[in-house]
Amino acid sequence: MLLDKQVPLALVGVLTLLSVTLGHSWTDCTKYNTDTKKCEGHMRLYNGRGTAPADDWYTHKLEARPANALLCDPKRQASLKYYAKFKIGSSYPGGTNHVLYRVNGHQAFANTKVKVVYFATDDIGKLKYADLKKGQTVGEFTFMDKTRCDGNKDDSNCWGSYTVPENAPAGPKSFVWIWAFDQNPAGEEYSSCFDLIINPIVKAKL
Repeated sequence: MLLDKQVPLALVGVLTLLSVTLGHSWTDCTKYNTDTKKCEGHMRLYNGRGTAPADDWYTHKLEARPANALLCDPKRQASLKYYAKFKIGSSYPGGTNHVLYRVNGHQAFANTKVKVVYFATDDIGKLKYADLKKGQTVGEFTFMDKTRCDGNKDDSNCWGSYTVPENAPAGPKSFVWIWAFDQNPAGEEYSSCFDLIINPIVKAKL
């Protein structure tokens, strides 16, 4: 059975093999390969769920939308660093990718919004919340949707698509997965920062 024609329910295995951790949400996989059914990219300094205090390591809260707050977690996502087991992903200009995340007990907030924002740099560690407007939104979807999740439960795994801009230059470029949880009337968002190595498209010579 497939979630749709593109993303099989095998994504359940990618995330369910990781221990269940209830907390706020983050992206566990930034480049899910629909052919091999494996994760080929992660957020900065991701180290799995079973070997990390996940809610402490991966949750970066932006409360009340403070203009001067760092967009990425300064403790773990300030620079272009990855563990060997959980590597940086790759793509190409115009490439569509799938980012996976677990609901983590937030089924009641299914209609909240998630965005993926692209920056034409790999130096986003010093960017502030106000700098989000300088990026380009390359993916936008509701937090939970029956066509993009493996169920409608608190521990379901969901995915969303984002597309690398056609004019993205080669080399590592940065993205921010940002969830507008917004249960604080003043605003409440959570971010995960990651990168993709953009490989140029080589045109065949005629």
